[in-house]
Amino acid sequence: MIVLLVFALAADPTLIEAEEAYHRGLELQADSVQARPHFTQAAARFESGWEQGYQNPDVAAMIAQSYLLADRLPQAIRAYREALRRWPSNAKLRRGLNDAREQVIYPQTASLPAPHESFRFTNQLSSSKWLLMVFGMFVGGWIAFARAWVLQRGGWTFAVVGWVFAVAILVTIVMEQSVNPPKFVVVSRDGVTLRQGNAESYPARMEVPLVRGIEATLIHERGGWAQLELSNGAVGWLPHSAVLIER
Repeated sequence: MIVLLVFALAADPTLIEAEEAYHRGLELQADSVQARPHFTQAAARFESGWEQGYQNPDVAAMIAQSYLLADRLPQAIRAYREALRRWPSNAKLRRGLNDAREQVIYPQTASLPAPHESFRFTNQLSSSKWLLMVFGMFVGGWIAFARAWVLQRGGWTFAVVGWVFAVAILVTIVMEQSVNPPKFVVVSRDGVTLRQGNAESYPARMEVPLVRGIEATLIHERGGWAQLELSNGAVGWLPHSAVLIER
């Protein structure tokens, strides 16, 4: 991957250090044992740059890719998915997430389908763009209504009222889907057991242990445990030490 010139132009020491560590990792990539610490350092420095305000899809992609090359698959998947919450139509981020998901080694005896995002109107546009579009439709509808009223065209009046009502319904859908979407979790280590309650004493929900990189939807948190739903519909609990929760 080519590090974009924008990082160099920023002349920020944190991002420069991140670039240097990333390039050192690439130079040593033939020996993964030696390369991984450099990619881990790069991810940490890119994260620091992010916290300092350098927040854009390219920095997000570098964070996730650095984690992936450092063999920290759960962190990479979480980074990609968090970035896609903000830039859902970014093709680079989506390709990176797909590449990371392909590295998850699912148990052959477990009926866990590959993760997928349920269809939402807001998947390809950010909520602000959707609301701007809906606002334009709403204003256009009222202009047409005013014109119809002045010209006393009853049929047009009823049609425009219906249009405004439809726009109001669309606003409700957009807000429901984009304001408070459920958080996701990523299993952070291999061999963890999904349990029926929030303690080790509860029986297993599934016979096959989960592996790192498996994604789920967060339902509830209690007593240091997270209740989640897997892609096959199974609901159970994992300790916080075994999951990464969307930030």
